[in-house]
Amino acid sequence: MNSVFGLIHDICSWTPIDQMFGQNRMLWLHILSGGLLGFGLRKLGHSSRWNILAMFGLTIVWELVEYFVETPSRAEIVQIYGSTDRFFYDAGGDIIGALVAFILSFI
Repeated sequence: MNSVFGLIHDICSWTPIDQMFGQNRMLWLHILSGGLLGFGLRKLGHSSRWNILAMFGLTIVWELVEYFVETPSRAEIVQIYGSTDRFFYDAGGDIIGALVAFILSFI
């Protein structure tokens, strides 16, 4: 399992990715995940409208888990992001990035 996380870290640490997303490696991972999930569902022949709604729900749940489980205290959020507002901007960007990639995979 550590090798999978190491691979993800190596991919997300790739210099062109850092330059494109300004060190926001998780945004790139959300975009990649959204696109790959959408591409896979499209290949299976699923309806895009319901998949988009399901993806939206999945991204909201993921960000809630990130907020309540990964950073259980406000102090940790401020330490990582600088402020709670920046966390919510980051979460919004993650949701939009994943959804845009997901929708584009159906075009």
